[in-house]
Amino acid sequence: MTKEELAEIRGRGDNLAHSRQDIPALLDEIERLQKIEVKAKEVIKVMQPWYCQIGKQMPEPMVVVETLSNLARVI
Repeated sequence: MTKEELAEIRGRGDNLAHSRQDIPALLDEIERLQKIEVKAKEVIKVMQPWYCQIGKQMPEPMVVVETLSNLARVI
């Protein structure tokens, strides 16, 4: 093997080590987003009749999720 090939293999190993360290943070982020999704569904249930009354179309669920996510970061 050449020095370049060995360096590439070492680099992959370093990336894998960093990826493993990121797993707990990713799991926390997934849990946080799942909680926001549940809240978004609750908000959509409450908002749906109101939007129908004023004749407007309900925002896409992901827009509601993104808005709640941004609010959660601020709060």
